[in-house]
Amino acid sequence: HAARVRCPAAAGLHPGTPPPPPRRGNGSRGPLPPRDALTPARRVKRSRTVFEARSALSGRVRVIDDGVERRLMVRGDTLSVYPLDGDWSRLHGEYWWRALVDFPLPRRPAALFVGLGGGTQIHLLRRLVRPRALTVIERDPVILRVANEWFGLRRLGGIEFLCDEAAVA
Repeated sequence: HAARVRCPAAAGLHPGTPPPPPRRGNGSRGPLPPRDALTPARRVKRSRTVFEARSALSGRVRVIDDGVERRLMVRGDTLSVYPLDGDWSRLHGEYWWRALVDFPLPRRPAALFVGLGGGTQIHLLRRLVRPRALTVIERDPVILRVANEWFGLRRLGGIEFLCDEAAVA
């Protein structure tokens, strides 16, 4: 958040100059439209941390749940998303989906994932095709545990997990 300046002189205004109108959510200045002209407010998502751990390899690892989806956060970055209601279509515009659909896949591919995150791409791949073999190399045991326990990978089955550096595995 930007610091609020309460003293007009500190904000670079000359005494007697009215302050500029407050910024609206879209960054523009000016008065807000009447309340009845605004579109109905969306329900505010309330997110909560349902799991947190410190990893020697990845740092702070958190699982955030907002009631609609679960996110794997590592060092403040979203590594994976898991829709709690099973509606994966919300991810069709996201890079996880695009990485799989932007080129043709065989009907029964064998796939190797180097780096797991929460396994978003594994779920999406299984919605597109029926892989004959899935192998995952993940160097961080904390990430591997989180993906299996919080992102539904344990229930999928048929995945070989290797916990090591890719060059070694």
